[in-house]
Amino acid sequence: MLNTAMQLDATIIASTNRGKISEYSILLSQAALWGRVTDLLHKGGEPPGQETGESYLENAVSKARHACEQFDSPAIGDDGGIEVSSLGGIPGLRTARFTRAHGGPVEAMRALAQRAGLVAPAPPSATPRVSPTVTATAHCAVALSLPDGRIFTGASTIEGALQWPPLPDGPGLFPLFRGPPPWDAGAEVLLHRARAFESLLHDIQANATSRPP
Repeated sequence: MLNTAMQLDATIIASTNRGKISEYSILLSQAALWGRVTDLLHKGGEPPGQETGESYLENAVSKARHACEQFDSPAIGDDGGIEVSSLGGIPGLRTARFTRAHGGPVEAMRALAQRAGLVAPAPPSATPRVSPTVTATAHCAVALSLPDGRIFTGASTIEGALQWPPLPDGPGLFPLFRGPPPWDAGAEVLLHRARAFESLLHDIQANATSRPP
């Protein structure tokens, strides 16, 4: 139970992505402080343009501020991605663009697996080879922007590895990622988002009454 003096009348999920909206709706439903929860899809709002921040946190804050300013209402924004260390951290901040550039998540997962050496660009009839372990990390940052100018943030990083073939369920490129238990790519709320949200709640709990507007 979150112990904070903050109580919001309403909160906007700064996204038009149905999957992400579903996940954050579940997280927000666990505490009363958020008030009436809605999202950009239902309000007819527009997300910010191309993500230009130099970190997941910068992008999350930008999304939250954009929605907050559009509707003069508290808003939650997030950003996240998968980073493959052996490939210099790609796709990372460009996860969404990497996916679009390859025509969707299925093709993007195969392209990433090929670049990482998990799968060879060969016909399906080719003799399979032993796949190496390709370490990767799942990142998520989340931000709450209030009309009075205050910003609260949380972040999470989960260590794991790429897996081929990918799992049958999960959003975006996450079926390709395997984290430690209780990681579940098909869960209602992915672990990296749940942990980032928990980090956000801790920031609110610690600073809601002390952080000046």
